[in-house]
Amino acid sequence: MSSPKPPPSISQTPTLSDRHSGIPTHLLPKAQAAKSLIYSTRTVPDNTPLTSGLPIPLGISKSTFLKALDELKQEIGEQWVELNDGELKGGWYMEHPNTHDMMNVVGKEELVASVVVYPGDVGDVQRVVGWANRWKVPIFPISMGRNRRSHLSILDRLIARLRD
Repeated sequence: MSSPKPPPSISQTPTLSDRHSGIPTHLLPKAQAAKSLIYSTRTVPDNTPLTSGLPIPLGISKSTFLKALDELKQEIGEQWVELNDGELKGGWYMEHPNTHDMMNVVGKEELVASVVVYPGDVGDVQRVVGWANRWKVPIFPISMGRNRRSHLSILDRLIARLRD
């Protein structure tokens, strides 16, 4: 059975075969229909540029934070550390953004992560926590929830990477 194609302006909802946070293939038609309905009445843009630049954790200077990030990239690999200095990517129920709460109740840039880290195993998690402790950077581990409340979010891709 072929997947239904979304309207040209709406991206295809990812399935579990595409990425760990996707949906089961058998739910794709319902998800795509729901996404089309949501996007047809949307009143805000899907992506919003960060007007205040890279969010920096309280109590640390930008230069020190960037130095700390260089160390973290050395420890777990640069490809697993995503700086959030561009735009806030929108989302919907089935495609949550990892950098912010898509259903903000305060200013859009009030609760935004500076960086998203994707640890690959228990050792990576330990290195990230040790790094955060050394540099006094708050971390908030997330999986699929909405507890993105600070400057560093860790999305656990361990299951997906181990599955591959």
